[in-house]
Amino acid sequence: MKGFNEIEALLGQEFDPTDPDYQYEKYEWINNLNDKNNKDYSTGLIEIDTIGVSDGKWLDYHNSYLTIPISIFGDTAMKHADKATLKVAVKNSITQLIYSIKLALGTNSFIVQNTDNVNLYNHIRSMVNDDVNYIDTNGTFFHQAKDTNVTHGSVQYKSPAAPGDEIVEEADFNKGFVDRIKLMNPYYERSGVSDAYFKFIAYIPLKLISDFFDKLAFPLLDTRLVMSLGVAGTSNFPHSFPFMVNSTTKGKIVNTRFTIGTTAAHPNEQSCKLWVAKVEFTPKVKTLIAQALLDKKLTKEVTFYNSKVVKNTTTKAELAVDFQLSNGIKDPKRVWTVIQDYNSARSDVHPSPCVTAIDAYLRNMNITVNGDKFFESNVNEHHEFYRMFKDQQYNESDDYQNGSLIQLKDFLPVQGFHKYYCLDISSKTNHLPDPLKPVILQIQMDVYGKNVDDSYQIYHVIEHEVTVVINMNLGEVSAPLSSV
Repeated sequence: MKGFNEIEALLGQEFDPTDPDYQYEKYEWINNLNDKNNKDYSTGLIEIDTIGVSDGKWLDYHNSYLTIPISIFGDTAMKHADKATLKVAVKNSITQLIYSIKLALGTNSFIVQNTDNVNLYNHIRSMVNDDVNYIDTNGTFFHQAKDTNVTHGSVQYKSPAAPGDEIVEEADFNKGFVDRIKLMNPYYERSGVSDAYFKFIAYIPLKLISDFFDKLAFPLLDTRLVMSLGVAGTSNFPHSFPFMVNSTTKGKIVNTRFTIGTTAAHPNEQSCKLWVAKVEFTPKVKTLIAQALLDKKLTKEVTFYNSKVVKNTTTKAELAVDFQLSNGIKDPKRVWTVIQDYNSARSDVHPSPCVTAIDAYLRNMNITVNGDKFFESNVNEHHEFYRMFKDQQYNESDDYQNGSLIQLKDFLPVQGFHKYYCLDISSKTNHLPDPLKPVILQIQMDVYGKNVDDSYQIYHVIEHEVTVVINMNLGEVSAPLSSV
């Protein structure tokens, strides 16, 4: 029944799941909540505000999503005559479109999240939390397909030199890229007599780009949401480009470009929209909610992971790297480390940041928490790193798990290109004498690979736990025990 789990979470009670009174009486999508940009996206920001829409209403933000109209073209115009050879795709998942999030909630506009580099963090979340079955089903709606190479090759087989010769796969073939090309193909649009572009609409669930919305298990009453989203690949957020093309397309258009909204050259939808559902309850549930509000018992907590991305100063192979991640962060739980080829995330022909550098890897890794070494012995072997990654999956390190996106070969030195190194420090930070005191983190590691400056960019993603308190009597939000 739609709404049963949400009603239980809202009221903090257990109900009979077969009783139709404990479901939503009405669930209606609001389809006219345009952004506040007034068709101007020159800053690269999408501005959302639910004022006037949220007033006095129960809104299901957990399942809300954003639509972004995007036109994809090139420095040199795409030509309709080249339709068969134009190959364009989103890098692995539409979450790559969002580089930064600033989220405020409540009448007091409390800042719940203010984070950049979220596209990297959300890719890691996907690699940990999703499985093969999800990617093959629901994931296709969000243009998810794990890259099987660090290239933009879209041709699978070489042409046999002679009839009867063995069919050989191209070394640069990237099946994930090709799967995403197929998802983009329906958006091809002819423009005028001879030109073309891709008239794309990105559907982005908020719970895929922010763990707050993923953990928000109940609707909110009279709670205003103000959100500013930085779009990757725009002039103010150039650190990561969200689309990629194959070599043939690259040769024809030189550089891939895109615009948000509509232009004379590339007509599209005029505005981005937030789609959020308004919910109504049955009389029985309304009575329970009214009493809870009267008793001031509708103050709810939402605990979620926020992220802070830190760029290491090391850009090449180097032993005994000792780098301070933070001189004070509250409640850190996990630290992820990835190595990317230098500036590859900016490229329109490289799948980064959704792959890691193939020839770079880590050994002798450890972390100090307030000066104390976390591991008695450094983590050194690739199978140890893989096991530590597996421990973070929902079913932990179950040997009988079926369908994990990341395999042992992905962690192999000089072979794997999905190396997501995880240091789970929660067993220590969960038991600190003063959990409100900021924690100093320092990471130690050996970096192997090219011994040339500017070969790599090494990023550390610190996940820290945040708890926000939502007072539905006052419509106010706070985080008395957390640092947002």
